[in-house]
Amino acid sequence: MSNETAHAKGTETSSIVLSLDGRTLLTRGGDDTVKTWDIRAFKKPLYTLGGVTTMYPGMNAIWSPDEKFVVVGAGTPPSGNGSPAGGKLMFLRREGLTVADEVQMNSCVVKVIWHSKINQIFTSHADGSIHILYSPHTSTHGAKLLNRQRDKRAHTIEDA
Repeated sequence: MSNETAHAKGTETSSIVLSLDGRTLLTRGGDDTVKTWDIRAFKKPLYTLGGVTTMYPGMNAIWSPDEKFVVVGAGTPPSGNGSPAGGKLMFLRREGLTVADEVQMNSCVVKVIWHSKINQIFTSHADGSIHILYSPHTSTHGAKLLNRQRDKRAHTIEDA
């Protein structure tokens, strides 16, 4: 089974992820699109979202742990008025690939990983930085351990 026209010719397909049910395929292409496919009818995508700026060939797309959302990073090219390039993390509804939420970032988000057990999202960026997003209420361990250790430290005169 193949689809030679899944994304625009001359561009790279940088992400291919199969859902847990084994029926839905998620792809991201260098043509600035994210698509979902029913692999039983692989000729036409179920949903397509365009305008997801792909500035680097390795940019990925992932399913959320419950697979209700697609998570994808996007770049914002520098504007003509001198503002620097930025980025955003997009949360798309599985049905329709509509934007449910966006988180603005200082740099283009290249890779995204969502650790389901500790409920934390890790992102790597074009400027070399790594960010960890977590919920103070539902996340466990990971980045939350750093905050707990900092809070337990004895206050000294330098803290004043």
